[in-house]
Amino acid sequence: MPIEEQVNLLGIAKEKHDDLAMQSALFRIRTHAMSLSSFFDSIVEDSEIILRLETWPEIPEDNPGHPPF
Repeated sequence: MPIEEQVNLLGIAKEKHDDLAMQSALFRIRTHAMSLSSFFDSIVEDSEIILRLETWPEIPEDNPGHPPF
């Protein structure tokens, strides 16, 4: 279930004072947030590995990202 639906269900459960439904929605929102956190942690780890490389590939001179020297 998409996170938007979970947030919507959380609001409905809160209005109805349904603690069990609120807890369920919060648990699912937390799980979704943790998966996003893991995704970004993986990007950080990959970036750190690349930064530690002893040699870097050359950037071709015709590449628009090549700095002018």
